[in-house]
Amino acid sequence: MPPLALADGRRPPVRQWEGNILADVPCSGLGVLARRPDIRRHTRRMADFPQLQYDIALALAQCLLPGRCLVYMTCTLHPAENEQVVQRLESAGLRCLEQFQTPHDHPFMEGMFGAVLQRN
Repeated sequence: MPPLALADGRRPPVRQWEGNILADVPCSGLGVLARRPDIRRHTRRMADFPQLQYDIALALAQCLLPGRCLVYMTCTLHPAENEQVVQRLESAGLRCLEQFQTPHDHPFMEGMFGAVLQRN
């Protein structure tokens, strides 16, 4: 079983991580409204998510050794929570190797986003 940690992602419990990191960050959930209608009543404002997502991803990326990857994931199709966060991470010195987004017309009516970012 891989090592797991329950912690505030903005303050990782380690200073350095030798492997890759998967970050399924908190998001607005707009990609899963079909099966999670309760998301419409989020206690957190949607405008707050991009900064939180960036803070978590950047803190985790700083733990990576050079050449290792951070996989950034959300269950939304909102560009502010996806592509724009990835662009900010690239400005902070990460390199985006790949991005994936569920097509808007996907038959499951669910939207997911993922990006593989490498620490230089």
